This record gives sequence, C-alpha cells and structure tokens, in this order.
Amino acid sequence: MPVISNFRPEVGRGPNGAPVCVPPALQRDATTSPSASSFRSKGTVAIRRSSSGRWLEWVEKALPSGSTVGLRVDVTELKQATEAAERARAEYAGLVDSLSDAVYKVDLERGTITFLSAAAAELYGISSAALIGTPFLDHVVPEHHQRLKDAVRRGGCAADGVCEVQFTIRRADGTLRQVEARFRRTVEAGTDMIAGVVRDVTERARLAARLEQETGRLRAIVESSGALVMLTDAELNVIMVNREFEQFWGVSAAHMIGRRLEETDTDTGPGQALWRQWLVDRPGQPARFVRRTVDGHGRQRVLNVTASPVADEAGIVRQIVFLGVDDTERAEAEQTMFHNERLSMVGEMAATVAHDVAQPLEVINLARTTALEEVTQAADTGSAIDTAYLVERLDRIGQQVERASRILGDLRSFVRGERPDDAAPFDPAAAVRGAVDLTDHVLKTDAFACR
Repeated sequence: MPVISNFRPEVGRGPNGAPVCVPPALQRDATTSPSASSFRSKGTVAIRRSSSGRWLEWVEKALPSGSTVGLRVDVTELKQATEAAERARAEYAGLVDSLSDAVYKVDLERGTITFLSAAAAELYGISSAALIGTPFLDHVVPEHHQRLKDAVRRGGCAADGVCEVQFTIRRADGTLRQVEARFRRTVEAGTDMIAGVVRDVTERARLAARLEQETGRLRAIVESSGALVMLTDAELNVIMVNREFEQFWGVSAAHMIGRRLEETDTDTGPGQALWRQWLVDRPGQPARFVRRTVDGHGRQRVLNVTASPVADEAGIVRQIVFLGVDDTERAEAEQTMFHNERLSMVGEMAATVAHDVAQPLEVINLARTTALEEVTQAADTGSAIDTAYLVERLDRIGQQVERASRILGDLRSFVRGERPDDAAPFDPAAAVRGAVDLTDHVLKTDAFACR
C-alpha cells in the first residue's frame, strides 16, 4: 500500500468523513497554498527493490517548508509483467533475427519501411537501422515498381491472403539481386501495412535460367534429330513427344501428353509381357521392334523403334524413352536394289533355266513317242493296247510337266520378288526342292552333287 513519510501527520477528514493523514504543508487551503501547488509538480521518481524482494516505486518531492513528501507504491506485479514482456520481446527479436529471410513491415500510406530484421543487412548491404524510415521502392529497380504495386493492389494471391512476387533490388554497392517477397496486408492502429519476408533467390533464378537454356538446347537437339522421340512414365503415360513423332503418326502433342499410350491413336509401345517384365524385374537391354502403318497417301511406312527403360538407383523403372527411326525410304531402297539385282541375275540364270526346262521337255517327248508307238503297233497288229504301259507313260509326262511348271513358277517369283512381308510358316521340302531346281544345272556344271 502507499506509504507517506518524512512529515508530521495530523488527522483530518476526507470527503466521505474518513480520517486521513495530511502533511502540515497541505493542511491549508489547497487552492491557495503555494505548497500544494508545488506538490502537484513532478518530483523524483525511482523504482527500487526492497530488502524483502518486492519492487517499490519511489516518488519524492521537496516542499518549500524544507520537508519532503514521499510516496512508495508496490509495483512488483507490474515489474514482473514488464520483465516477462521484455524477455518475450527479446526472444521474438532473436528468433526473427536468426531467420535467413529478412522480415519487414512497410507503411502503405507513406511507403516507408517501419521494421527490418537483421538478415536485411546482408541482403541490402546496409544495416537494418539505416533502412528503417526509407521508401521501400527506393531499393527496387524502376522497371519492377509497377509489378510491386500491382501485387499489393491485388491484396492476396492465394486463398490465405498471402501474396508472392519476384523483383530485383539494388544493393548499397550498386549490385543487383533477385528476391522473392511473400507478404500479407494488415491494419495496425488504423494504418494500412504490409508485413512479410523477403529472400534472396538470385542463385535459384540463375539455375532456373540455366536449366531453361539447357532444356531448350536439348529440345532443339531432339527436334532436329530426325528421329521420333517419346517419353513416358513407368505406367506408359505420355510425358513428351517431339515434332517428328507428331508428323509420322498424324497426332498433336496435346492429344498425346497426359494420356496412357494404349489410349492414343499410335502403335509405338512395347508388348505387355515386356512392359510387365520391366516393372517386376530389373530392366535389361533396350527392346527393339518394328511397327508399320499406312499414311494418308496409302504408302506403307516402316518404323524401327527402340524402347529404353530408365531406372533409379534401386533399379525401379521410372521412365521409358522411345526412339523411332522411319525406315520407309531405306526399306524401299533395299527392295529396289534387291529387285534390280534379281533382274541382273535373270540373264545369268536363263541358260540354267533353259537347260532345266529342256530336260522335262525331252522326257515328255520321249514318253509321248513311246506311247504313240504302242498305240500304232496295237492298231497295225490288231492286238490290245497295253493300258498299264500307257498310264505309266502319261504319269511320266505329268510329272515332267509339274517339274517344268515348278521351275518356271520359282523363276517368275524370283524375278517379281514375290515374298510375304512378315515371317510365316512354310514347307521346307518345297523350298529346298525349288532351290535345287533353280541351281541344279550350275551345280552339275561345277561338279557339285546334291544328295
């Protein structure tokens, strides 16, 4: 409770009739006493700690009469609350100053900085104290002023009211730094403010620019390679296709990207068995396969595809790269060369074929002659015709006709280049017989014997 000391107390009555202690200098009329007027003026104020550990506020005033009036008020709880608040403020300030990002506040009405954490010194190249009170835009390059004004005017770029903007600042030494600011608009004591953090993203921006440059360079290489390139994830969802892929299959990148490969109008993916093996086992060598399609002009196109799984360090497939080469022109050129080579060989084989065909004709002529003699002899003598002999001669003629037809058919197929596009089952005996018929004369001429 308040304690009054250093005066001779006298008992008086207060407005409610209760007794009060009144100093002698104040026992006169308060409205006319110069002592009372002097007492109302400010005296010496101090806060001291008593021997009991309590905090007391001392107020002392010397009076003209030579006496001193003192007032002691127990302010222990106020002192403790003040110290706790000071500790909390110091902890908060230490926490803010320990952040690598600079914390700031700006008065929107005046555009000046009202608070900056210690990290701002490294970012701006000048102490935080020197920056407080200066216009925020003075430290931003002029070409980015409007960008900041637009961001503040929007009031919030996200659902939580937090806005994010990137701009360039000029440090005290004149160098430029790319920064990213996140802030929120607030109102403090009726004043519009923005509070947030600003961080240096110069290195990140440099790396992003380099990545974009490298990506553009790789994209240019992929686009100019002349090959079809497609990238999918492990589930065969298309991530990227190049221009050659679009032109070959007649589809757009927008149609492909984001869709599962089997849902598109292309036939580029691997077989289901191979794909599942990649997902279960460690991927082995790249798979190669051929795909065919007919373009809008009715021309058959041939595509050689190489599918390469891309695995992480654990051997799990993350992506699959498809590289396709349009082999249509090469296949057509090979077919043309093969056809021309066959034609050049026709002349060389003419003698062989003529000899091979002449043999069946001679046998046919001999069989016909003997059969005719048998019929003539039977007619001249009036005897019965040997039917079995005639049947045997006719069978002989039929065999030779079949042999000659087979030789001519094989030659015609060779000249025309008739062959199936895809592998198919065939009779090996017939194939060997055809090869022997075509090469029999040459082999005999060169003293080779086929057994």
